[in-house]
Amino acid sequence: LVAMVDIGFVILLMAGWLLIRQTGRILRINVILVFLMAMYYSYLFMVGWIGGSGIMWHFTLPPLAFFLVGLRLGVVFSLLLPVIVVVITLFVPVTNRATYDAQLLTRYMMSYAGVAILSGIFENLRVRGVAALHRKNQELEQSLEEVRERESQISKFAFHDPLTGLYSRAMLEQQIEQTMRKAQRE
Repeated sequence: LVAMVDIGFVILLMAGWLLIRQTGRILRINVILVFLMAMYYSYLFMVGWIGGSGIMWHFTLPPLAFFLVGLRLGVVFSLLLPVIVVVITLFVPVTNRATYDAQLLTRYMMSYAGVAILSGIFENLRVRGVAALHRKNQELEQSLEEVRERESQISKFAFHDPLTGLYSRAMLEQQIEQTMRKAQRE
C-alpha cells in the first residue's frame, strides 16, 4: 500500500509539472502540490513508512513550501503539517497508526520549528535579493538608455552645426572621403 501511495504521489507531481507547462498557472498548481505533499507526509507519519522514517520526510516540506508558494503561503503550509501531526497523535487510535515516543515527538517538533524558521528567513532573504537585483537592473537599463541618448546627441553634433542644423564641415569631409574611396574601387 505504501508503494502504491508513493507511485501515486510521483504521478501527481509529474501531472502538476505538466499542468504548469501547459497552463502557466504556477501558483495555483504549486499550492495544490504543496497541500498534497502535506497530506502525503501526514500519511507517512501515520503509517511510519520504512523503519519509522516517515517523520523524517516532514523536514523537506518547509523549504519546498517556501520556495514553491512564497513566504505567506509557505508559513501556512509549514504550520499545517505539525497541526496535522498533533491531530493524528491525539485523535487517531494507536492501533491504526505508527507509534512514536514522546522524546522523539518533542525533538521532531523543535527540529521542525527550526527548519521552518530558517526556511522562512532564507526565503525572505531570497525575495529581498531578487527585489534588489530587479531595482539594480532597472537602474542599469535607465543608465544605458541615457548613454544611448548621449551617443546619439554626440553623433548628431559631430556632423551637424548646432546653430543651423545643417551638415558640418566634418560631415562634408567624411562624405568626400567615402566618395573618393568608392571611385578608386570602381
